[in-house]
Amino acid sequence: MSLRKDILIVSDSRYEMDNIQELLLPEFGPVEKTIFEEEGVKLFKANKPNLLILAYEEVSQAESFYLSLYDHEHDGESTHKTLLLCRGQQSQQAYELCFNGIMDDYVADRPLFDPHRLLLSVRNALDSHSTEQRATWFMQQIEKSRNDLQSFDSFIHNHLSSLNNANNEVQLQFESYLERLKRDLFQLEDRIAPSLDGIDEPTTRLSDTLQEFCEKSIDDGSEEVKASVKNVGEQHNQLNEDINKFLSVIGKKKEQKKRLPRILIIDDDPMYKAIIEAMLESEPYEVHSVDDGKFALERIVESPPDVILLDYMMPDVNGLMVLKKIKSDPYTSHIPVIMLTGDASRTVVASCIKNGAAEYIIKPGSKSQIIEKINTLLLQNHND
Repeated sequence: MSLRKDILIVSDSRYEMDNIQELLLPEFGPVEKTIFEEEGVKLFKANKPNLLILAYEEVSQAESFYLSLYDHEHDGESTHKTLLLCRGQQSQQAYELCFNGIMDDYVADRPLFDPHRLLLSVRNALDSHSTEQRATWFMQQIEKSRNDLQSFDSFIHNHLSSLNNANNEVQLQFESYLERLKRDLFQLEDRIAPSLDGIDEPTTRLSDTLQEFCEKSIDDGSEEVKASVKNVGEQHNQLNEDINKFLSVIGKKKEQKKRLPRILIIDDDPMYKAIIEAMLESEPYEVHSVDDGKFALERIVESPPDVILLDYMMPDVNGLMVLKKIKSDPYTSHIPVIMLTGDASRTVVASCIKNGAAEYIIKPGSKSQIIEKINTLLLQNHND
């Protein structure tokens, strides 16, 4: 099995590095790895991996190595994703690095470890990198097509007066230019449009317009040629608008205004609510709480939280009803909900998950457990 160079593991522990490789092997095969930072820098520069996995004893050491990569000269910009593996008690540091855009994702793999979580994170990172690369290539192709159309328009105006009596050289140049432009746009359609909803139709319309234009005789007259050029330009503009809409979604994470994550606690028990608030007061959150399901729904619409902690048993509008309303409203359905319940029965837990809860906590729950679940959901939202 050949060595994958699009994944690079850098660690300060051979044992940890070999364990990660063993877990990745069945799905991803052997990958580049090293426990030496100098070699890690060389491999990163030479291979330009799509995914860099850092597994250090201390998060600060991983951050130091990662930042050192940018102290070295690079041959062009390296686009990649970074996955940080850390101890559970260091998850807060890892979360802050990801939230601030230094790392892309983290997995607390020590001392308790879910191997499937690591595999999922690796797969998500590679898929995300592929999507962003495809979007970048797409934009480059659109820019190239835009430049071609501008040059094409200039060419038409420069030679239009002589087209009816064109010599062979002008005729061949004209037809060659059209074929190249059409080929580029067909390439856009074949490689990109089928995988992106909502933009295949304008791409097809533009290709069809070019095909029709190329089949016209140059002797059709200057006015008809001008009209065809205008039609090509309009179709291209429509395609470009659709592409920019797609790219704006890709760039949403970079454009989001930095603020503290907003956590909403919904629980009618004032004592338990005070305990949760005390647990979260030292964390970088903006914490709010309400004790009534009906009022909570109004509050969620007025000021949408980033994560909701929702009590299962409440009077009047109970937690399950609130959960169903949150998930049935398109405006709030994206908000992750952690259900809080004193009933550990499989029926209750299954009901919560079935109706859209992202996580659940059996009361009272430990501080580390609650913070870990909140941070995981915040990071998932931040990466979407």
